[in-house]
Amino acid sequence: MKQFTLYAGGKVVEQEQVYGDSAMCPAGWTDTTGQTTRTIENIKTLKQAEVSAYAKGLRDQVVKAISVGELASWSIKLSEASKYAQTGQASDAPMLDAEAVARGITLAELVGKVGGNATTFAGLEAAIAGADGRHRDAIKTLTTFEEVAAYDFSTGWPEV
Repeated sequence: MKQFTLYAGGKVVEQEQVYGDSAMCPAGWTDTTGQTTRTIENIKTLKQAEVSAYAKGLRDQVVKAISVGELASWSIKLSEASKYAQTGQASDAPMLDAEAVARGITLAELVGKVGGNATTFAGLEAAIAGADGRHRDAIKTLTTFEEVAAYDFSTGWPEV
C-alpha cells in the first residue's frame, strides 16, 4: 500500500492510500469519503492550478504598491505616450500633459518614465507568464500520480 498526498498552496488537498502501484489503478484514486474518483487528469489540473496561483501571487507582488485607480490609468497613459512619441503633439497626450504640468516636469520626461515603467512591467509579466505556461505544459506531459506529486515548479520564476 502506498500513500499519496497532493498539496495546493501548502495545504493537503488529497491524501490517499492505494493498494499496489498507482499506475496500475486505471480508475484513478478516491477521496477520503470514497465518493469521488480522481483521475491523473484531475490531479494534473489541480497541480496546474497551484502553478497559476503562484504566478498570480507574483503578479500581485509586482503591483502591490500601486492603487487600482493608477493601474486603471496605465493603458491610457501608454496609449497617449505612444501617440505623443509618434507626433510630438501635447494634444495627443492630454492626461500625460496635465500630469507633467502638475508634477513640474516636461511632457517628454513623463513620456520617457511611462515607457520605462511599461517596459519593466512587460518584462516581468512576460517572465511570469512564460514560467507559468512552461510549468503547466510540463505537468500536462506527466503520466503518473507520483510524477505529478513530485513535480517541482519552484524554478524559472523572475525575482520580483
